[in-house]
Amino acid sequence: PAPPVFVLATGSGLEVAADAGLPVVVGGPRLLADPSPLERYRETFRPSSAVPEPYVVVNVDVMIAGDTTTARELLLPEAWAMAASRETGVFGPLQPVDDVLALTMRPQQRRRIDQWLAGTVHGTVGEVASELARLIDRTGADEIMASTSTFDRDELAKADAAFAELVH
Repeated sequence: PAPPVFVLATGSGLEVAADAGLPVVVGGPRLLADPSPLERYRETFRPSSAVPEPYVVVNVDVMIAGDTTTARELLLPEAWAMAASRETGVFGPLQPVDDVLALTMRPQQRRRIDQWLAGTVHGTVGEVASELARLIDRTGADEIMASTSTFDRDELAKADAAFAELVH
C-alpha cells in the first residue's frame, strides 16, 4: 500500500485538503489561537477512500525544563534563527541562549520572536501536560507532532527525556 499523504496546511491549504479528502498538518500561533479554520476544514471535508473522516495533526514546538522561564529561554535560539532568517533568507546555526539574550534587537525582530514563542508550549512537565491538553481540546487534534530545538544539546536531551516520560 502507498504511504498516507498529508497536506502541510497554511491558509488555503486547509481548503485544498478538505476538497481532496486528505488529512492535514497544521501549526503556527495564528492557527493554534483561532481554531475556526480547522472547524471549516472538518465541515467541508469530502471523504475519500483512503481517508473517510477529517484528520488533524497539530505541529507544535515543545520545551520542558525545571521552570517556565528556563523553558522559554531554551526556545530563544530557535526563535532568533527563525526571526533572522526572515530578513536574511538563511536559517543560520543556533546560538547559545546567553548570546541571543545579549543581542540588541529591532522591534520587528522582537515581535517576530514573541509571535513565534506564542505558538509554542513550554514550561515544567505539569505545565506542558496541561497546555497540550488544552491545545487538543481547542483544536480537536487527532494527533500532536511535537518538535523542539535549542543550542544546548544537554538541555535538549533533558527536555526530550522529560517529554518521553510525559507521553508514556
